[in-house]
Amino acid sequence: MAKILSLESSSEVCSVCVSDENEILSLIETTEPFSHTRKMTLFIQQCLSEANISMQELDAVAVSDGPGSYTGLRVSAATAKGICFGLQIPLITVNTLEAIATHASSLAEGDLYIPMIDARRMEVYTSTYNNKLEEVKETHNLILEEDSFNIYNGKKIVLCGTGVEKCKDVFKTKGYDFLPFRLSASYLLPLIQAKFRSKNFVDMISYSPNYFKAPKVTQSKKPLF
Repeated sequence: MAKILSLESSSEVCSVCVSDENEILSLIETTEPFSHTRKMTLFIQQCLSEANISMQELDAVAVSDGPGSYTGLRVSAATAKGICFGLQIPLITVNTLEAIATHASSLAEGDLYIPMIDARRMEVYTSTYNNKLEEVKETHNLILEEDSFNIYNGKKIVLCGTGVEKCKDVFKTKGYDFLPFRLSASYLLPLIQAKFRSKNFVDMISYSPNYFKAPKVTQSKKPLF
């Protein structure tokens, strides 16, 4: 039995889960936009309390690896690394797009699952998985256009994740299935448990999230004095 703390903050959602194998012991999350910095450690304390376990009883910590929100990923990575280092327990990372595709496959049948994470304007982070959840197109950023997925014509396509809402009008004549949802730490469990059993851990010292795109930083035009 493996007690694992899971953190999901790749989008505006801050989600924390404590699980024992595939059983969710506690889950706390908020859709308050980008509250990760203020809420993450509080949610961890509340989750452990609700699960009636101590920090020292944890067997591992898992985080959503990205792509996604730069700030959210940075907060969860730093928090997870600190806990793992302090307790000397392993760190597990889960590809955010793979987690979205995995959850979507439990909701709808398809030949291809195309997870999408909302970026700016009509841009998304995306990849493609077959119905065995094998990655057939690696992570990339994409400007959504009507012919974006014409290469997959003839396949039953399921579009899923936070980037789906803004693409419904673009693909309204294509016959795609749309599954818009926010990611939850609880959706990471199948991938986390598989990695824990196979001891597929990452180096907590050198680990850095898959930001994929550098944060957009602009120079302030306000005078310093």
